[in-house]
Amino acid sequence: MTNRKNRLFTFFFSLCPGAGEMYFGLYKQGISLMVLFFGLGAIGALMGAPLALFFTPIIWFYSFFHVHNLKIMPEEEFCMVEDKFLFEDYLTVDKNWKFSEKKRRVFAAGLILFGVYFLCRTFFYWLDGIILLPRLMWTVRYMIPKAIVGFLIVFIGIKLLRGPVDEVSVQENEEEEP
Repeated sequence: MTNRKNRLFTFFFSLCPGAGEMYFGLYKQGISLMVLFFGLGAIGALMGAPLALFFTPIIWFYSFFHVHNLKIMPEEEFCMVEDKFLFEDYLTVDKNWKFSEKKRRVFAAGLILFGVYFLCRTFFYWLDGIILLPRLMWTVRYMIPKAIVGFLIVFIGIKLLRGPVDEVSVQENEEEEP
């Protein structure tokens, strides 16, 4: 792997988050940045969550300058750059694909907050639709899917907070009940 790449291609690939990293052979970093950038953009646009769109320019700038920093690194230092997923250290899972207790709780709390945010937005749109009756049908048709997604996100977060069900204790409880 080398960072001696064409300057014009480096510039053009650096305009798309993740593409520049992939051009330099850092595929895991590139895929992570692309999924994060386009995923937040899709959530922000499709779900009407401008808060998600707030982070997209930050991701774009990070990716742009990261590529140009990779370009000017000395060859020895570039060879020491490890290709890993963006949040790999935080989202490590064991062989059974289970998060550690602390990481699972943080992720669950984030999901709950995100779901509550969607529910609050939906509630205020419904309230606006009730006050202005001509907008009621629009509100019902476009806000119900968003409310369902909000409830699902909160439900998943609550399930994650409770943790996995221990099969041994479930079997013991079933045996005790005649």
